[in-house]
Amino acid sequence: MELLLSRVPLWAMDEHRLGLQPILRTVWGPTGKPLVCPVHPRYEWLYTYAFANPQSGESRFWLVLVLHKEAYQAVMSTLANSVGAGED
Repeated sequence: MELLLSRVPLWAMDEHRLGLQPILRTVWGPTGKPLVCPVHPRYEWLYTYAFANPQSGESRFWLVLVLHKEAYQAVMSTLANSVGAGED
């Protein structure tokens, strides 16, 4: 078992959501009257999948537009292909 563990590289993974939220600004208005400013909040998200190998210091990352099972599987298979992982 120890021989097998010495051949298997360890990779750590984390994901993070990056987003753009509405920007608040000051506006001019009549003194003493409440300001009414209709806002349509819009959000755009971008997800980062990051992988790091603590032994070698090597890292890889992908930027993805969605976060669901199919995207995760695609990133994991791409990582496996890029580091030369085999069937075993």
